[in-house]
Amino acid sequence: MNPELAARFASIGRPRILVVGDLMLDRYVWGSVDRVSPEAPIPVLKVTEQEDRPGGAFRVAAALAALDAKVECAGVIGDDADGAALMRLLDEFGVDAKAVLRLPGRPTTVKTRMVARVQQLFRVDREVADAIPESAQARLLKRVGAALKRADAVLVPDYNKGVLTPPFLHALIRAAKAAGRPLIVDPARGVDPTRYKGATAICPNRFEAALAAGLPNEAPLVDKIAVAPLRRLGLDACVITRDREGMSLYRKGEKPYHVKARAHEVFDVTGAGDVVLSLLGFVLAGGGDFEDAVAIANVAGGIEVAKFGFVPLTRHEIQAELEVAAYAETKLRSRGELATIVKKLKSQGKTVVFTNGCFDLLNANHISLLRHSKSLGDVLIVATNSDESIRRLKGPSRPILSEAERVELLSAVHHVDYVTVFPEDTPRPLLQLLQPDILVKGGDYKRKEEVVGWEIVESYGGRIARAPMSNYHSTSRIVEKVLNSHGRSRT
Repeated sequence: MNPELAARFASIGRPRILVVGDLMLDRYVWGSVDRVSPEAPIPVLKVTEQEDRPGGAFRVAAALAALDAKVECAGVIGDDADGAALMRLLDEFGVDAKAVLRLPGRPTTVKTRMVARVQQLFRVDREVADAIPESAQARLLKRVGAALKRADAVLVPDYNKGVLTPPFLHALIRAAKAAGRPLIVDPARGVDPTRYKGATAICPNRFEAALAAGLPNEAPLVDKIAVAPLRRLGLDACVITRDREGMSLYRKGEKPYHVKARAHEVFDVTGAGDVVLSLLGFVLAGGGDFEDAVAIANVAGGIEVAKFGFVPLTRHEIQAELEVAAYAETKLRSRGELATIVKKLKSQGKTVVFTNGCFDLLNANHISLLRHSKSLGDVLIVATNSDESIRRLKGPSRPILSEAERVELLSAVHHVDYVTVFPEDTPRPLLQLLQPDILVKGGDYKRKEEVVGWEIVESYGGRIARAPMSNYHSTSRIVEKVLNSHGRSRT
């Protein structure tokens, strides 16, 4: 646990951040595959659902909005139905779109993914990546200039789709410097890196950085790979993401700062780089330094890769992860991660079991419940109330152990596969999201109607199970026994 870093993250207010770049829609067409087409040896996707998500630079803006930052977005979309859908989505996420231009005759960039359960079959791209006209660049720069006055920082995710031309970028970097605003770039792969000259920082992955430096993409060479753009581009900092190895921060005249990645199941790397950029900007704009920004962005990127597609992270998800010991073999997962995990498990025919409680002072009753719960299925998810939730339910003297400590203890129980923390007073939102096959409670529940959320579970075909009654000491009885043995009454 790093309480100082967690506290600094919690203290960040609502920084104002401008995102400039290529705006896109990520469209997911969900369905199932039951047969092969008679027309060609290809699967037939039976469509059940379609969903639009933020794509490109919009992902960075959406990630910031989910962190409760004040976000303004600048870019170009088409004057078409997809552009209208993107504008509606910007509004839904609470992103200011005053600096977004609509260009007639240019299609809105849309990447459509065909997905069978959690397996992506193929992708269809609709885009024009030619440079936008100089007149449009001038109009966009004018809007960006006005937005800069309102911003604490500028983030530039470059997808090389025609908006961030070298002349536009040079003008944007000059304007940010004149306004005294830090500007951080996530560079496009394979472009001339001099287009980013004068930026405050860049945050490429190791492959992109090696390509730009003209060096082999080899771990021992990462220091040389990072130092090259520092000198060549006149940057204050270069942040290298190193996949499963973590992240590294390089600055002139200072030793490299390395942070290790935490172990997460990788389901999809979509959006991980955008989440890293958003957290770097969020922390710096909120008054943090580069070390804090890199450490927090590293944690957030690890959470994101465990989700399917891009899913914005909440402050609570990141805060919970920061409060767990970095060295621990924790089983903690965010609810977004669990949603992806459960979907995959069910597609494999696995039975998912769920139980919840405070689990304060883990005791024999708890172990008995967890053992029985795991015996009913393949995977056991345990949800524990947050500290604030327990205080509301049980009073100011509880919990005895913090949620980070309770997560550590639950993670050590071999019957438990995953642990999550919920801030609500009941697990109903989690049950609606995860839809476990079996919800288990203790033997002291006589009727299923006493179990919170039973109606949700039965509505989709799940069932309620009750563990055998045990006569071990409860947490309250343990506390009373300890206090009495020391001759004190409970206050």
